[in-house]
Amino acid sequence: MNLGEIKQQALFQYNNDTDAMDDYEFMPHINDYANEAYDKLLWHWKEESLPEENKLQKDTDVPELVPEWAHRALSDYVTWLLYRNGSSARQNRGQAYLQNFLEYARRLKQMNGGGVRNFYNIPD
Repeated sequence: MNLGEIKQQALFQYNNDTDAMDDYEFMPHINDYANEAYDKLLWHWKEESLPEENKLQKDTDVPELVPEWAHRALSDYVTWLLYRNGSSARQNRGQAYLQNFLEYARRLKQMNGGGVRNFYNIPD
């Protein structure tokens, strides 16, 4: 997936919630959210931070430093952050997307031969 597809998927997931349809105040931050997710996945995969030159900026940019099967996790993380900024009911609806992202992160860490790095203070 490229950044444009990641954003499209996240917005599709977010727009399925009729309460969220008119709330686009966080849209300018989607690229930042995607890069935050990319950095977290890379840390789980290689225990490296995302280099500045590999940030996702254009819609055609691909998060090539993590396996392709994990690209969907970026859209789940973006969706969770969009929900996180809403009411407690919306935050609860976003939890499934956070859990999906964390599952991808766990798989990457396990493939790297390590345990799960807990960056949310959530018990393993």
